[in-house]
Amino acid sequence: MKVYVIGNGYSINLVRILEEKNHLETGAVDFRNLFAKGDCIPGEGGAACYLSKINCPKLWELGVRCVIDTEKASQIISNIISSYTLYVQKCKIRGDYIDAKHQSVTTYFELNRYLKKLILYYDGLIVEAIKKIRKEELSELCFPLISDIGYGDLVISYNYDVLFERLLMLKNKKFKYVLSENDSIEEIRIYKPHGSINFDCINEENENLYDLRPEKINILHLENKRLEMDFNNSMIIPPSGFIVGKDNSWVANIRNGICYSLKSCCPTHISFFGLSYDIVDRNEINEILCYLDTQSTQVIYINPDPAPSLDFILAQNYNKYVQKKP
Repeated sequence: MKVYVIGNGYSINLVRILEEKNHLETGAVDFRNLFAKGDCIPGEGGAACYLSKINCPKLWELGVRCVIDTEKASQIISNIISSYTLYVQKCKIRGDYIDAKHQSVTTYFELNRYLKKLILYYDGLIVEAIKKIRKEELSELCFPLISDIGYGDLVISYNYDVLFERLLMLKNKKFKYVLSENDSIEEIRIYKPHGSINFDCINEENENLYDLRPEKINILHLENKRLEMDFNNSMIIPPSGFIVGKDNSWVANIRNGICYSLKSCCPTHISFFGLSYDIVDRNEINEILCYLDTQSTQVIYINPDPAPSLDFILAQNYNKYVQKKP
């Protein structure tokens, strides 16, 4: 079994290729600075754009604007996540009820809704760009992951977007999202432990979205058109927010499913593409690494700007480790 672990860098690289092919306007999609295109998302409640004081009052208070630089944008997101994570951990340790009106909670979920709106907006642009792809360009877009992946292989994606899935569809490769630990699937299996823009839910009043059981998650079918739906229930988790799920939640089930698959079918080959190995994904990557055979598993790290810490760890612990350019 082969395993493919993809992060934000994978989508950034594909966007770059689409721009170079003139299928996508340069700079129209920015996965690095997640606030830079907030003024392009259609507004609600009379606002000209979604990133506004009306639609995002908590973010606005924190200084979020479409003109702030990437470093400041990343720091604000990290602060919001850290504050929320600490509050939830404190409540769990003390056995306290999580107050939905607590400032850390309301700000975190406002960020959550904003990110969903942003990725949906990007999806619309990407769908139009994909329609322009010529047959002879497919090999470049689909290398090195899409072309190699086969049925029975496993994909772990920390991306909210569905660009990877749309390329699989373009190559007529069948896949299925896995939400349960014991799912038996012959197709390409995709685990998205941070959620996805095409995850919807059957929500009961006063029920935490991240505590929902897997059977309450509705996965919306992807077609060759943009996703258009009401996302009051946003089934994505800003990085490090996975701690909020109960043991029987969809979040916990996906993470347990990854561990179950890796443990039961020791991978012969694993590729890491576009991972930062910081607060966003470090703990989860370490969990994956624990299931790899240090002597026999072929480990490949693909990144135009490799994270030094991840490169060092892979080189120190896995004999068959190589690094490749995208």
